[in-house]
Amino acid sequence: MGPPRVFFEVRELAELSQRRAGERTLRRTSERGYAVETAREGDLDARWSTVAQETDLEPLPAEVRGVAQQALLAVQPIAVEPLEDALNTLSAHAQALGAQLQLGLRETEQRVVCAVGSTARADHRRDLVLELKLTVTREGKSASLQRERAYLNGEAFTAAGPALRTLLEEMQGLATRRLEAVAAPSGPLTIVLPPGSDAGVFFHEVCGHPLEGDVVARGASYLAQRLGQRVAEPFVEVRDDPTLGAGVSFTLDDEGTPASPARLITGGEVRDALLDSSAAAQLGRAPNGHARRVSFRHPALPRMSHTLLAPHQGTFEELVRGVSRGLLVRALTPRHVNLLSGDFSFFIVEGQLIEDGQVGPFVTPCLLRGNGLTALAGIEAVGADLAAFHGLKGCGKLDHGPLPVSFGNPTVRISGLTVDAWS
Repeated sequence: MGPPRVFFEVRELAELSQRRAGERTLRRTSERGYAVETAREGDLDARWSTVAQETDLEPLPAEVRGVAQQALLAVQPIAVEPLEDALNTLSAHAQALGAQLQLGLRETEQRVVCAVGSTARADHRRDLVLELKLTVTREGKSASLQRERAYLNGEAFTAAGPALRTLLEEMQGLATRRLEAVAAPSGPLTIVLPPGSDAGVFFHEVCGHPLEGDVVARGASYLAQRLGQRVAEPFVEVRDDPTLGAGVSFTLDDEGTPASPARLITGGEVRDALLDSSAAAQLGRAPNGHARRVSFRHPALPRMSHTLLAPHQGTFEELVRGVSRGLLVRALTPRHVNLLSGDFSFFIVEGQLIEDGQVGPFVTPCLLRGNGLTALAGIEAVGADLAAFHGLKGCGKLDHGPLPVSFGNPTVRISGLTVDAWS
């Protein structure tokens, strides 16, 4: 039996949402507590306690208690009033454009302390994610677009007002074009994903989940069975990297292991897994800093943070120019992913035709389907224009609830996938 592991967290969360009718809701969450975990004959004995005041930390070892007290005192409630004012300004601008705007905003400040025995490490995590859904209506027809932006904190968000108003104007123009959507094509098509878009969820689903450590330890995915094998061109590199600061980021995971990149696919070969201490032990490897918890009431599991396709070469215009007939897919929603076979399907929420190297009209809703091995082998080109996207709703696993995740991708062109019209 090794020394106990302590995980302490204090977290402030503020969520603001505004619906089409102008109704705004505010939800505040405050978490303060710790878990003490002890390994006993292969099982994990975990006990957790809430913390209302400093004296509730007294059961912890003195060295750990001191660091936890500093974290407890450092976190302040999130100031909501400036956020509300900024949202009001955005809503008024959308109205002036003749559009309706729905908003979702989440600001989080979290401090964690992880300790094994008397050695304690602390981490400070803070971010704000904004989701916008803009709808235009003309002659009884409506069309909507969604976009996302992320900021370090509320101050950075409120300072971004001019850029966000410009974004709304761009969205209004695209949504107006979407009113004239043409029928979606069907059959095999070349697919282009633009940089830093919601479509980055493709690699999260097709590469990330199949290489989570507990899945790999069971051999329970199509990629887990191909460690060390080449599945894509040498320029294809997919990794999960919480150290970049470009998306969901942390310096140490929720077991206290320093965060590091997990190189899932390197040189086109399946290489690493996302490892917590348990999965690492089963695989005979060292943990690589990808243990995450929903809260102190939950055990850590190997989970994704910022999953990205690394940049290579070329611009969006150059990669699109090489497409005779295809589809530019700006937004995807997962429909079905079979980890064992690699078969998948996604709803194409926002797509535009590409013909003779030119991006054309929007298309009606459709489905994207294929197989992970075929998709990875079909990556023809990867651009140099990497950008990040935060998933506002997060990613769930088992019964542990959603955790914030982000994606990163440059422009990518993929052949061998099929589009089906959907109604």
